[in-house]
Amino acid sequence: MFVRAVWRAWAAAVPRGAVTGEEGGGGDVVDRLERLAALHRGGALTDAEYARAKQRLLG
Repeated sequence: MFVRAVWRAWAAAVPRGAVTGEEGGGGDVVDRLERLAALHRGGALTDAEYARAKQRLLG
């Protein structure tokens, strides 16, 4: 699915500190979690993909 390919490319390209909020964007983590949940609910991410992505966001 196209959304999964985009998500994987984004996840591989974004520096870990930028995702976890270590670089000062802490409020952005909530937005990213909400987008992840929406992708999961919409069927774009499997349970396993969602869990991995969420863990990566939370550190």
